[in-house]
Amino acid sequence: MKKPALLILSLFLLLTCFAACEQQDLPNPPAQSTPEQTTEPVTEPVTEPVTEPADPTLAPAPEQVIGDLDADAVIMEIGTKTRQVLLHRCDWEQVQAAFVTAGYVDVKATLLQNTKLQTRVMHGNQYTLTLQSTPDGVHAIWEPYNQAALSVLTPNQATGTGEVTLAQLGIARTEETDNPMNGMCYIYKLSDGSAVIIDGGLNTADCRNNIINTLKKLDIAKTEDGRYRITAWILTHGHKDHRAAFTGVGNKFGEQIALSYVLYNFPVSPGTLTASTFDLVNFEDKLATNYPDAVHVIAHAGLVYHFGNLSVQLLYSPELMYKPGNTISYYNDTSLIFIAECSGVRTLYMGDAGEDAAAIAWNTYERSAFRADILQITHHGFNTGDASHTWKFIRSIYNSTDAAYCLLPMGSRYVGEDRNGRYTVIVGHGLGGFQMSFVIDKTDKHGQSSISQEYYDQFVADVAAGTNTHPTLCGYDGVNKIVGSKGLITYTSGNESEPMITLFSLSADGVTVKDNLVLAKWLD
Repeated sequence: MKKPALLILSLFLLLTCFAACEQQDLPNPPAQSTPEQTTEPVTEPVTEPVTEPADPTLAPAPEQVIGDLDADAVIMEIGTKTRQVLLHRCDWEQVQAAFVTAGYVDVKATLLQNTKLQTRVMHGNQYTLTLQSTPDGVHAIWEPYNQAALSVLTPNQATGTGEVTLAQLGIARTEETDNPMNGMCYIYKLSDGSAVIIDGGLNTADCRNNIINTLKKLDIAKTEDGRYRITAWILTHGHKDHRAAFTGVGNKFGEQIALSYVLYNFPVSPGTLTASTFDLVNFEDKLATNYPDAVHVIAHAGLVYHFGNLSVQLLYSPELMYKPGNTISYYNDTSLIFIAECSGVRTLYMGDAGEDAAAIAWNTYERSAFRADILQITHHGFNTGDASHTWKFIRSIYNSTDAAYCLLPMGSRYVGEDRNGRYTVIVGHGLGGFQMSFVIDKTDKHGQSSISQEYYDQFVADVAAGTNTHPTLCGYDGVNKIVGSKGLITYTSGNESEPMITLFSLSADGVTVKDNLVLAKWLD
C-alpha cells in the first residue's frame, strides 16, 4: 500500500476509536507505566457516608451498657426512680464512648466552671443519664427522661428586668422547743415577679402562714387564676426543719400555689444509703398530690440549673459520697451545696452540710468556684458532725467566699429552752472556736474575763430598754446583727424571742439591706 493511503487509513481508525470512547464516556487510558513503576491503580481516600445519630429511644437501657462495660458493677437505688453505678475499672473516655456507641445523645446543658469534676448529660431509651468523673471513678446516674425538666439546664427562659429581692425569713418554732435548730427559709422575688423558695422550715401553722403571708407582702406575681407563681422550690435536704413546710404549705395552701419546678436530691428510704429513715416515697406522693403540675428535678453536682434569672450552680450533691456497701452516717452530709446567682450577686447555700460533704466539695472545685457575696452559715452555726470540731474544709470554703454578708438560720429562744438562744450559739460556739468564730472575734469578751449567761442576758435586756452602755458583744447589736472583726456582717433569722425578716436588694451594684424587722411587725 502506498504511504498516502496508509496515512489516511491510520487517521481514520484513530478518529473512529476516539469517537467510540467519547460516545461511551470512557476515561482516557492511563499512561503506560515503565518497569520501575507499580502497575497497581492509585486509590483515592474513601469517605464513609455520614451516619445519622441513632434514635435514642432505641438505645439499650443503661443497665445493659454498664453490664457490657463491667459485669460486676453494683447498681445502687439512690432514689425512687434514680439509679447509680460507680465504675472503677473504666476510664472517663471508655464510659462516654460506650454510651455514644449505644445510641445515647448529648443534652444541651450548662456545666460548672472552675471544677475538677467532668460532667456530661445524655439521653437514650427514655432515660436522662448524668456522667461524673471523680477520683473514686465514673459515676453514672440515670432517671426517667423528661424534656420539660431538661429545659432548666439552659438559660432560655424569659427573666424580666425588675428588682431582685432576697428575704431571710425567720421560722416560728412552736413545737419541739428543746430542739436547738430552728429551721431555714429563704425567698427570692425574681425580676419577672415570680418567687424561688429555698427550704421553708417546719410544718407548723405559724411557719406555713408566715410563708404564704410573705409571698403576699412581697407582691409575688400571680397566674391568671390568682395563684402565686413559684418558679422553683429548692430543698437542701430531708430534715423536717428544712423540708416539712414544703409539704405543709402544699397541704394547706396548695390551691394558692402554681409551682413549676421542685429541685431536690433525697436518698431513698429506709436507710439504704444513709442512717436516716426518711420516707422518700411518702414525700413524693404528697408532692404529686399538692403540686400536681410541678416538674421534679433531681439535682446533680457539676450542673447549672436556670430558674428565671436565678442560676443554681450545684457544687455538691450526695451521690458524690455514695459507694456500694457504704452508708452516710451523718445525714446532714446529704445536703446540697450550691451557688445561687442573680443580678450578678452570688449566694453560697450549704444547708446543714457537714465536714465530709465540705471536704468533697473543696477537693472537687477550684477556690474561685466558692466566691460569693453572701454566705449561708451551715447547720445553724452548730457543729457539723466532725467530732474534733476542727471543721477544716468548712472553714476553707468560708474563707474562699470573700463574702460581705452572712445569713445565719438560727433564731428565737423559747421558754424552758436552755440549749438555744444567742448565748449558746454566738457566745458559746464563738468563744469555743466553732463555726461562729468565722463571723465574730472569738477573743472579744466584752471587757470581761469570761461571759456568763447572766451577763449576756443583762446585755440583751439593756439593749431592748435602750440603756446599754457597751458598744459590742462579739460584735452583736443585741437584736440579730453580728459584725465580725473584719467587718463581715451576719444577720440571724430571729431576735431573742421572735422571728425576724431581713430583706436584701440584689443588683449589678451589689447588695443593699432594705429592711431588718421583727417578722410580725413587717407582715402587719
